[in-house]
Amino acid sequence: MITAQVGRLPPMPWFGSRFPYLLPGQAADLRVRAAAGEQKAKLAREFGIRRETLYQYLRTDD
Repeated sequence: MITAQVGRLPPMPWFGSRFPYLLPGQAADLRVRAAAGEQKAKLAREFGIRRETLYQYLRTDD
């Protein structure tokens, strides 16, 4: 008998890693929006990452 798994989240691209990461296009969008002056905390919430992770993306140019 198969039962539905209620409340199960879909697989995430960062499954198994320590913290969530962004796809290259998302990281580029994040950098553009941060340079335009959007609040960092708001961006972090919107992208589902911690502010510390956001600042790591802003320090790199990958």
